[in-house]
Amino acid sequence: MKLEPARRERLERAAPYVLFAAVVLAVFSPVFFLGEVLGGHHDRADQIIPIYGAFARAFKQGHVPQWNPYLFCGKSMSGSGMFVFFYPLYWLVFALPESQIPRTTSFVLIVHVVVALVGSFHLFRRLGADRFWATLAALMYVFSASAVLQMATELNFTSFAYPPVILWLVAGQTRGKLVPNALAQTAAYALLLLSSNPQLVIYTLGVCLAYAGYRAVVPQESTGPRWMFDGPRLAASLAAFAGAFAISAARWVPFYFANKSEGGATIEYADFLRMSEAGWSDFVRFVMPEFFGTDGYADFYGHINHFESIGAYVGVAGCALTVYALVLRWNRRTAFYGGWLVFTILLCLGTPLTWLHYVATGRTMLHFTRFAWLAPLPCAALVALEGRAFFASVTRARWLYLAAFGVVSMGAALMAYETQLGFQAKSVIAGQSQQAMVVFGAFFAALLAVAWTARRLGEGSPVFRAALLAVTMIDLAVAFRHEANITLPFFRPMADFAYPTGDVEAARQVSEPSHLYRVMRQPVIRNAKIYSQYTLNDRWITLGAYSSSGYDNGAPRRIIQMYLVPVGPTINRIFERVIWPMTARVAEITSTALVLSDAHPTQTIEHPVPRVKLFARWRAADDVTAVKAMFDPSYDLGASLFVHDPPSFPSVDADATGEVAITDDDFDRVTLAVKAGQPSLVLLNDTYNGGWHVDVDGQPGKVLRANYAFRAVEVPAGEHVVRWSYRQKGMSAGIATSLAGLGAFALAAAFTAVRRRRAIR
Repeated sequence: MKLEPARRERLERAAPYVLFAAVVLAVFSPVFFLGEVLGGHHDRADQIIPIYGAFARAFKQGHVPQWNPYLFCGKSMSGSGMFVFFYPLYWLVFALPESQIPRTTSFVLIVHVVVALVGSFHLFRRLGADRFWATLAALMYVFSASAVLQMATELNFTSFAYPPVILWLVAGQTRGKLVPNALAQTAAYALLLLSSNPQLVIYTLGVCLAYAGYRAVVPQESTGPRWMFDGPRLAASLAAFAGAFAISAARWVPFYFANKSEGGATIEYADFLRMSEAGWSDFVRFVMPEFFGTDGYADFYGHINHFESIGAYVGVAGCALTVYALVLRWNRRTAFYGGWLVFTILLCLGTPLTWLHYVATGRTMLHFTRFAWLAPLPCAALVALEGRAFFASVTRARWLYLAAFGVVSMGAALMAYETQLGFQAKSVIAGQSQQAMVVFGAFFAALLAVAWTARRLGEGSPVFRAALLAVTMIDLAVAFRHEANITLPFFRPMADFAYPTGDVEAARQVSEPSHLYRVMRQPVIRNAKIYSQYTLNDRWITLGAYSSSGYDNGAPRRIIQMYLVPVGPTINRIFERVIWPMTARVAEITSTALVLSDAHPTQTIEHPVPRVKLFARWRAADDVTAVKAMFDPSYDLGASLFVHDPPSFPSVDADATGEVAITDDDFDRVTLAVKAGQPSLVLLNDTYNGGWHVDVDGQPGKVLRANYAFRAVEVPAGEHVVRWSYRQKGMSAGIATSLAGLGAFALAAAFTAVRRRRAIR
């Protein structure tokens, strides 16, 4: 039956959304129908879920968590890359029962996947692609190797959801609707800024602002100059970004100050390049993401595991079309996306662009290879823009190109296999590599068959389009299965997020105010009972800690240096995130008394310093002298206290009399009850930080840095209440700026709506 044109148009309009819904239901069917949740990378179970739990408790209490006492003996919360407390889409997650966080965040991921699909579809349509090619390219983007790996944490995937939305808005600017468009950009920019890993956010912002500048140079169709710079369009985009930054200031202003005061040490460029090494062999993942499997082959991937390598795979057809457009099809529509890919390649290969990246990011260890995580979007854009033209006329030259693409891809993989790996590594992954070649060969043969169909029936043929869509979706599904398996597993039963009895018991013990010691856990893999193979924990993961890690948030410098004695400071990022005490002495200094086995925590460390203690004997010393003495086995850590600045009372050659107890212990405050027999120093063996303030009986006290990395306060003889409170520098200003930005945004939106309504009337 022949459909009426209007009805057919409606069906064609609805078809992409129906397909997207079907794909989402299929991919996330374990969540929808089996009650499973996103399993994800181990970071999610060990780190993200517990810290979301901390956010949930703070959200219900109505305060902003600025300090995490369970991390590195205390660490700024707002300096963490996963500080998403102000991200609106998580407020429902935080408001619901904490036990449901694995489930609620799984649905948040699904929402972001839908946003990414719809946003990229509309971007490609606005760039000029028809519905079929926009739909195909959107699927390639969202289910690319890189995007699937970022789904594993769910937090990072927001940086895949918002870029196409922002680029779509930038591409759709018109003189008559600049203000409404700018307001929409502001909202999208603000959501991006409040979400995800800051490094991905920064990269995404750079791309979007560069695109705004690119689109501001417009061609002229009439007489006069061929090109014209459209200043109002660029100004609208810049104003939108400025407004969004004001709205998100509550996150970014404190983040800046926290990382400035306690972030990891900067390094030399040569070391930065070595630790972020990428080579030509990384690009094999562009056509065969599963060729070398997981991240255990450093000889092939350099020092960066494949999770942080080139993951732009958009299917065999997508890769072939991307390379074709990148080499041969440069025009006004494709130039930005082609340039984006070229920039990515040069950045990842250690060119002068890498040096500029190093300088622009404050000479830190922000890995430049992570920029490649965003590469699927320009790849998909090139497919959307040039795919139709390629298959509209499958000439002999294009047949030869496809053949060359297949031969070169397999040849590069074999060359990398032969030249980049030793005999032992080859023997381990030989079967996997052979399987990858077979899979690539099968899909490449299918692509040739689809191209033959286009030559016989035409690019607009429903048979050709259905065949290309089917081959691409199966190809992406195979890659998805492999990439998702890296997360071990991608989905898991909700019950798997229940913590072992030993974890729960450790959490119960250390949560009691009377418990003055921390817990150290044996790593799951390294079971040898030597101190260099333990990881240091403050409170356990059920209370918000994660094996002495952050999330791209290095430990405070003094803690790094102390934990690594006698090895000394290191430039390795891993040691800044998961650091092991080199000797039992580190455990003693950091108030660690218990070692957690599979069943229960047991007393193992012999002479730990309590978390709170009175000292009447003190020594003023510089950092080198203090650390050297503290790590001398003959030095009694409980006898005297090293201080950076001397207190007002003289040191006495006797132990302090009296007692001190913790009466209240929360994220941003600690309250102590003190009974001192003489003027004393009250040690709180938590990390020293300039954001901490102390009151003694309601009067401001002086915060003293003690034992190199911790803090103390002076009290006179008698009974006292000591209250510690943390206020992150920049938090008050950031919140005030965010409120002002939200107010200005609301006023501008209301004013624009009123004007539009009056204009309609």
